[in-house]
Amino acid sequence: MRRIKLQRFASLYWREIRAARTRALVFAGLLVLWLLLFTSGLISHPGQAMIEANLGILTALPFWAGAVALWGLRGEWRARTSELLLSLPVPSWQILLSKLLAVMTEVTAYSIGGLAASLLFLRRSALLALAELPPGYWPGLAVPQALKLYVTYWLAIAGMVALLQFAFVVGRLVPRFSVLLSAMALVGGGWLVLALGTFTTWLLDLNHRGIHAAFVTWRPVNDAFQYVHLEANITPILVAIAMAVAFFLASAYLLDHQVDA
Repeated sequence: MRRIKLQRFASLYWREIRAARTRALVFAGLLVLWLLLFTSGLISHPGQAMIEANLGILTALPFWAGAVALWGLRGEWRARTSELLLSLPVPSWQILLSKLLAVMTEVTAYSIGGLAASLLFLRRSALLALAELPPGYWPGLAVPQALKLYVTYWLAIAGMVALLQFAFVVGRLVPRFSVLLSAMALVGGGWLVLALGTFTTWLLDLNHRGIHAAFVTWRPVNDAFQYVHLEANITPILVAIAMAVAFFLASAYLLDHQVDA
């Protein structure tokens, strides 16, 4: 029975992945053109331009992921496939989760693809940059911290997608006012996350129980290197993750009991 449930969920997930093939091909084409531009000699400082371009990709991906998440749900109702989808012998949370994971798979693939392409075509610059780091910083300290930052970035996008799914489902409660209801749910949900995160952080700090994550960086001092230990309060992030889970579960409940296909 469990195997059958997993197979059904896998079918939903691969359905979403297949729907993303066109977007993946467009991204791959743009990536090839981008790399050809950097290797053509038309750019005077390709290393700096490549770093800025990667930062641009990471900045644009959250907006792109949100648009794809809304587009995917809206497309089910516009194409009138929502009735068939909701009639499948799978719970609504699996439908929403398959869409969320498909979006996050694309986010992961595109961010890793951009980074891998940069390292491939700028191997020499990357090696020179690594040689300037303090002894022991790479890879022992740099890699875990980069993974911490990327996981935080990934979870933030996933939480935003969950909130957008919730806003869309709320809008479907009254299709005539779907845009207004979705906008209200989105703004209200975002405000609730910020308010609850701020209040929880203040409450825990008041009792000296704040949740912190340690980061290590470095700075040059008199032709040498000095490690600097930093602490970041991650209480708002944990609150946001918990709220994203709550929004996701609320979306699944509404889709099961309140929303018409």
